[in-house]
This record gives sequence, structure tokens and C-alpha cells, in this order.
Amino acid sequence: MERIFKKSGKILLAVDKFKGSLTSLEAESAIEEGILDSAGMDGGPFGCVPDIVKLPMADGGDGSLEAVSAVWGPSCRRIRCRITGPLGEPAETEFLISGERAFIEMAKVCGLVMVSESERNPLNTTTYGLGETMLEAYGAGARQIFVSIGGSATNDCGAGMMQALGYEFLDSEGEVLGIPVSGRDLVRIKRVLPGGNILAGCNITAICDVTNPLLGDNGATMVYGRQKGADDAGLALLEAGMGNFSAAALCSLRGREADPDFPGAGAAGGVGFALKYFAGATLLKGEEFFMELTGIEALVADADLVVGGEGSIDSQSFYGKLVSWLYALCRKYNKPLVLFCGVNKSRFSAPDCRIFALNDIENDVSRCISHACRLLRKRACMAFSNEMKGLCQKSEGSSLSRV
Repeated sequence: MERIFKKSGKILLAVDKFKGSLTSLEAESAIEEGILDSAGMDGGPFGCVPDIVKLPMADGGDGSLEAVSAVWGPSCRRIRCRITGPLGEPAETEFLISGERAFIEMAKVCGLVMVSESERNPLNTTTYGLGETMLEAYGAGARQIFVSIGGSATNDCGAGMMQALGYEFLDSEGEVLGIPVSGRDLVRIKRVLPGGNILAGCNITAICDVTNPLLGDNGATMVYGRQKGADDAGLALLEAGMGNFSAAALCSLRGREADPDFPGAGAAGGVGFALKYFAGATLLKGEEFFMELTGIEALVADADLVVGGEGSIDSQSFYGKLVSWLYALCRKYNKPLVLFCGVNKSRFSAPDCRIFALNDIENDVSRCISHACRLLRKRACMAFSNEMKGLCQKSEGSSLSRV
């Protein structure tokens, strides 16, 4: 970390949400306050009060709408609407619209956070509300709809969404299935009837970071079904249903080339599959979307120090998640990276990256969650005041400091 802090040294905060505790901006504000606490009136370890830039971040899951709203700024409006929730009950959601652009966060429509732990079961959840929200955005004038599809409670292969967009499903007796279908209904579907061109002239982009195929050991059901509440019997029924439904759905494409196992088909319990083939969507990695949206690469290049983080850093954080591509950017531009988290389960170690966790100073994880703002501010102050000494040393004869 032999970087030089200039007189107006810049610290870039690009922190993901602390799930269940803090939004991206809330986490960044707490860290900012901790850094300024450590700097005090004389600049503390920096020898100056640093210039702090806050950049809201997300990866396509929970918190994506807040991050996009902060970047789109005053040009965007939040539109609230009544939709069908993940368990088929009436619910409220919101989406963003700016000119002809709209942004929908699936986690706010049929997300796992919307279902209590006792009711979580992807056999019973539906994406019908997602289709309804897309129609609301289209009706509000959107002709470019971005849908972030992380954090879902569903495993219905997007069938509920397709129903809302006008498709009908027939069983072996030729009877039309009721609305809304859920994961358990997929095994009953024998034919898919076209829904017309309801979203005519609309370009749809699905934002996700997973590359799972639809079926198999690495598919939507087997990888994500259990964390959504499925037991062994439920997983078997869902996997059979996904295979049955995808075969019927692909038959309805009338000979068009289609692959149920393309990378990302299994995103959000099969919504990636349905959005591509039945809504004409383009699938885009969350990394690509948010890098372009925020212009983060230029900000990293211009910073002296980058600060990132998320609620829990584990072995997966450095493989495809926001933390991993933030670290890659820092390596590209030779910038030191400091990460804050609630819990550090990673064994990651590098000379240009330091990780500071809330459970270093508070053993009770529940308190780390309920008092995250206060603890994060305190943890940041401690890190910049004490634990980075030796990394933050004043240069002789100048007001600069080394990090």
C-alpha cells in the first residue's frame, strides 16, 4: 500500500449494502463519519482531511433500486403500484422511471425478503407480480426496461411472469391453469399458448451475476432451491417441473433455436430463461451494468484509496461478486483497497487489501445487525486511527501522508 495521499487526497467509497441492516448509502455514510472521526481537526493519520467521494453500489440483488436511484438522481421518479406478491397475495412495490427508461428490482416484487422464514417454499411462490410490474412500467412510458433479477423467492421458471404478460398454460386435459401459477404447477403444464406482443417496441435487459444453467446439478433448483425453502422432496418436484415446463415452452417457439441451459438461464429460479425467450431480453452481468452506470473505473483511477465492503465477506466474495471486480479494478490501477463487513469468513489475504469486520469489536452477530450503523462508524474510525498506522505515515517535510 505504498500510495501517496495528496493534500486533497481522495478516498472513494464504493460499498455494497449490508443485507438486513444498511443500504449502500447508509453504510458509506457511516464509514465516512468514522474516517472523519479519525481525521479530526488535524487530518489524523493522513495529515489532511481527505476528500471523500461516495458512490452507491449494488450487484443486481437487494439494494439495486436504491443504487440506481442515487445515480439517476432528480431525473427519475419512483412509481408505486399494487401487484401480486410472491405468495399470490396483494402487495405493493415500486420501480424507477426516467424518461423512457425504467428500472425494476425483482427482490422488491417477489424477493426472498418479502417472505417470512416459516413460509419460504419455492413450490408456493410466483413471479406473476414481476410481469405485472413490467406492464406498469411499460404503461408509464418505459421503452427500455432494466430488471435486476437477484434475491428472488421463486423457482417457477418465470411462468408466473409469462402469465401476467398474456401467456396461457394448458394441462394434459386441455384445461387452462389458474392465475397465478407457482413452482408446484410446472409439472402440470403440457402446452404454452402465445401471449401476443404486449410489450411491443420495448427493449428489456435482465441484470444478473449468476451463470447457472436451468437444469441439472448446477441449475436453478439444485443450487438455489434449498436456500429458498425447498426440502429434498420439493427439490425433486421442482426439478421435474422445470424440465417439463421448459420442454413445453420451447415447443411453443415453433422451431426457433433455443437452449434451456445457456449461462444465466437458471437465474432467479429460471426467470433468466423466460425473459430471454419470451420477452426478448438481453442478459447483462451486474458488474457490467453498474460499472457503466456509475463510471466507477474512472473514479478508481482518480482515487488514492478505495473502500468497499458488504454484510458478509466469504470465500465467494472474491469470485464474481462486487468485491471481486472492485478488487480487480484496484489491481488494474495500483490502488489500495480497504473492505468493511459485518462478518469476515474469508481467508483472503493480499498486501494491497485490508479487511475490517464488525465482529472484531462485537461478538454478538445479532447486535452487529441491529447496531450496524454505530458499529460501522466505530470500526472505520478504529481502522483509520490505529490499525492502519504504519500504512499511514506522514512524509518528512510535507503535508502528504503515505498509505
